[in-house]
Amino acid sequence: MAQDRGSQDANAIFGKNEELYLDSGFVMRATAETGEREEEHDATPSIDKGHNLEDFLPLGSLKISETPTGAQWEIAGRQYVCATPECWIRGEYAGVKANIRLSDPSDGFFHLGFFENWKPDGMAGYQSHMKAEGTIKYERRILKIKGRAVRENLGFRGTNKGIPNRIGYMGAEGLNWSHAFSDEFSWYIMAGHADRNPTGMLVLDGKIIHATGQSNVWLESIYQWIDPDSNQLVP
Repeated sequence: MAQDRGSQDANAIFGKNEELYLDSGFVMRATAETGEREEEHDATPSIDKGHNLEDFLPLGSLKISETPTGAQWEIAGRQYVCATPECWIRGEYAGVKANIRLSDPSDGFFHLGFFENWKPDGMAGYQSHMKAEGTIKYERRILKIKGRAVRENLGFRGTNKGIPNRIGYMGAEGLNWSHAFSDEFSWYIMAGHADRNPTGMLVLDGKIIHATGQSNVWLESIYQWIDPDSNQLVP
């Protein structure tokens, strides 16, 4: 997540659409402050959809290449290149040009498990905090980004006998996670509504401090609203 605290309205830059489809094997989300009122936010469609590439592009559109020092994912004119300790987001799609450099990664927080222990029916993956700097261009508008980013590397695999019960796994009302950044440190917390202990990390000087359990990590719901599309109660 790269965040820019400028005064530009995201709708003015990208246009306002009822739905946003992310048709790539990875997702980079940039957030910007807008003038949207709280009641307008509550009516925003929030159904989780469109994760499969086949939904929007032909099978095989995603090209992956590996080198001794890193890997590159390319799809529909966009590139995500990673050669630790740096990554780049480049390319153009739908008239939007991106050129963003990610650097100075923290140690990985393997909240889903290590890849060397990845089971045939299981998951593995980590979170890492990085610095982000670059530009997003659309027509004559330029959005300059200088802030923090989250690199999330997750892997899921299974057989037809190992497909997880997502409603049960996501913990009733779902999983909640938050990232926050400052000049001195950053942190990440993930917690489920039910049957899942919270977990989190604190990053100091690129090193992470792990924390688990209700007594050490918690998220408190201070407001709830009913999603108009799914009728789910969302904290």
